[in-house]
Amino acid sequence: MGYGPYALAGRGLCLAASRQIGRFHVSFAEIAADMAVFFPSALLLSLVVGIVTGIGMGAFLFPGLFVAAFFTLVIPVGAVEKLGPFAALSRGLKLAGRAYGRLLGLYFCFALTVLAALILQSIVFGNLPRTTAARISVISFMTCIPIVPLAIFNICITLVYYEIRD
Repeated sequence: MGYGPYALAGRGLCLAASRQIGRFHVSFAEIAADMAVFFPSALLLSLVVGIVTGIGMGAFLFPGLFVAAFFTLVIPVGAVEKLGPFAALSRGLKLAGRAYGRLLGLYFCFALTVLAALILQSIVFGNLPRTTAARISVISFMTCIPIVPLAIFNICITLVYYEIRD
């Protein structure tokens, strides 16, 4: 699982949520432009976070999840405060220490929800209908299911960020 695409999607979701929290106008064009500018940083964060989390996952699953939870505020910090990748990493890690228990709980709920969605996908994909149109419909729908927990997770971590940032 690559961090880059999730960071990019999370950036857009966190920015939209922060604009709503601040009661500002949310513009698709503004969010798309911000995501386009953020793309190189998402790739860089993918390397940094992916390597550290991968080392934790290689040791055992749970250390990887504990390490990954520390990085959850990097995206909302970067989106709201308009920071570069290393400044967002630094500030996000510092803030994560203040609410680590809540972030870890959110991350575990997110991970379990995605795992359940992936199990459901494998069950459904194993029993696809025979017609091509029905297969395409089922595959399209089932591919979108893990996106919902991602959206909820990013909104939740944005709310946690706003709660602890001051």
